Amino acid sequence: MSESDPKLRIVDDQDDNADEVVRLKTSGTSFDEVGRLTTTRKVVQEDEPERLESQPRENFEGRSQEPGVEAILDKEEVVENVEQPWGLRDRKLAGVPYGWFVLVIVAVLGAGIWAALQTRKGEQQVAVRLQEVRDLDEDDAAEDRAAHALVDRIEKVTSDYLAADTIDKITPLVRQPERVKPLI
Repeated sequence: MSESDPKLRIVDDQDDNADEVVRLKTSGTSFDEVGRLTTTRKVVQEDEPERLESQPRENFEGRSQEPGVEAILDKEEVVENVEQPWGLRDRKLAGVPYGWFVLVIVAVLGAGIWAALQTRKGEQQVAVRLQEVRDLDEDDAAEDRAAHALVDRIEKVTSDYLAADTIDKITPLVRQPERVKPLI
């Protein structure tokens, strides 16, 4: 840094000398074009605070800001016990909106009725699905019986074919016997 560049320094409040102020440059100017200003401190004397005197008010018929004797005598006693004995106070709960209780009860009852209706519909659907499953089981059993019969027939034909020792016994066991007979 050169000596012409501005430097930061600590300013003491007790310093009575005039401070030198450097204005920061605006865009397009250099520090050389910026002029330096000197300032002086003003000493402000603090005055002693003064008390404001107001005119005393005259007495008037009306209520003042302080509580009267009635407010002190009518003060309710604070109950030390949280629970109140029977018959001391007969009043309803203050600040409890009963509409919310009614709304919650109606919502719970509605949910119960809906659940009961859905249960009945579910029982009907279970009966229908059970019948469908039984029908599918019967169809599967019929297909299994047909497959077993086919396998038994194939085994019989194959064993007869392999056991045959003449052409006359083989020809009824082959497909298209008139075409296959001359080839055998």
